[in-house]
Amino acid sequence: MSEDMKQPWIRIILSVTLLLTMLMACATHACRHLNLSGDEVFFYFMGMKDYWSDYRPFYETVRGRFASQERDPHPQMSPAQLENFQSSGFYLGIEPLYFAEYKVPRLIWGTVSAIVAPTNTIIGSDQALSDGLGDSVFFMFLTGYVIVCLFVVAVTYHLGNFAKVALIVFMVATFMKESFLRVDVAPFFQSLSTPSSFFLSTPISENKDMMTFGFSGRSWFLLLLVAFLACRWESLFRGRGPSFRAYPLLPVLTLVHATHGLLVAAIVLGIDLVTGPRRLINSAVLLSYAAAFGFALDGGSVARPAAFAGVLVLSLVFLTASVVVSQSKAPMDGTARSGSWGREVLMIGIFASGFLLAQPIARLAGIPAGSWWLTLLGQRLGNIFGVIFLFAASWLVVELASRRLSWRPGTAIFAAAAVPVMIAGTVAITDLSFNVREVRQRLRSQSGAFLSGISEPISFTANNELHEIWYSIIKSSIHNKDYTVRLGPAAEATQP
Repeated sequence: MSEDMKQPWIRIILSVTLLLTMLMACATHACRHLNLSGDEVFFYFMGMKDYWSDYRPFYETVRGRFASQERDPHPQMSPAQLENFQSSGFYLGIEPLYFAEYKVPRLIWGTVSAIVAPTNTIIGSDQALSDGLGDSVFFMFLTGYVIVCLFVVAVTYHLGNFAKVALIVFMVATFMKESFLRVDVAPFFQSLSTPSSFFLSTPISENKDMMTFGFSGRSWFLLLLVAFLACRWESLFRGRGPSFRAYPLLPVLTLVHATHGLLVAAIVLGIDLVTGPRRLINSAVLLSYAAAFGFALDGGSVARPAAFAGVLVLSLVFLTASVVVSQSKAPMDGTARSGSWGREVLMIGIFASGFLLAQPIARLAGIPAGSWWLTLLGQRLGNIFGVIFLFAASWLVVELASRRLSWRPGTAIFAAAAVPVMIAGTVAITDLSFNVREVRQRLRSQSGAFLSGISEPISFTANNELHEIWYSIIKSSIHNKDYTVRLGPAAEATQP
């Protein structure tokens, strides 16, 4: 695509197309996937907990009941119930560590929830609490997603037509993949270790919590990651703008999701060390890295020690690079193109394939083969690298098309207008929907069902009882009265 098409209206049309594509994809995913489950209720709890009376006594009460039951499990508990009980207890114990993971999302979630359903409203009755929680989840996720989409459009507005079209191609491809790809990947990876299996299967699985157009901070992070890649690659490999322009997005990524942002900052730092170490001497780049690692220092149990190590490594790298550059006469203006686009993608591939060696390395280090954090890392890295490689494929498609097609303003307008029309047509002829009103009613209905079930002992018939547990803590915190769930014998005896 020719970069001489610099008319402002072309830039505006492409940016509006990008925004519409993201919003339409978000709407369809809300209709299909947004429900009150463990994650959604927990994210509501994360956002609102600072607005309530102290929730900790009720949280500790539930934890104490789990600990007591784990020491003396009921003999009539079936193996499936025991597994689900242990899973709920495990996540109940680790999820508070995630409070510092989602700094910006927590701010948005809490602010929107406090406006939509303030505590003095939902404390009035069970119906008010039920409707208020359902409405809060509905508005806090959709509002947050709109904010993220607008931010992505804003930070990529200055990009050229090539990068913008690559972003649009990626968004359309992701929408199609997440809407229609239903692959049972277990048979393909069953011979691999668990972390490697999660790493390879996550990008093509149908797990809604790992979707780019999902609703948690992880999904927001993935959209911002693509914006970072577009800014970085256009500067480095198309010669437009200073090479350090993308780096301020690194601390933003960490503020949205501490652990994921830390992983990306570490990967980009490794690539820079190989392909362009001189950039590390630039003050904007150095401050961006320092902020990215610094914001993760109070992150979850994984992010905190890794961020501390990252700060030490960054300091060592800076000192080493300073010596190398000071002894070199080569210019350092921060705008030089470093290597080729293919070289960067190759480096990304090397980092990705390196994780496949994580299992044997962990075994040599004495780490258990089924280690939870190693499996979780495989899933998270699989999610990140899956998005990176899909955007790289979109970039390549646009590159090949630009060599064969003569792009003119009229062609660009037609192509840009065709994208939202194509998505709307796809929604019209499939089971997808834009009717987000039904989502709000669905969330209200689910909220009422959860509220009515608080007085009943949990049966642990499925691995999704966490939403009931968090719901009971929420109600207890709001009313300052113990409504926490019961784990009595009847709960475990409901199944033979």
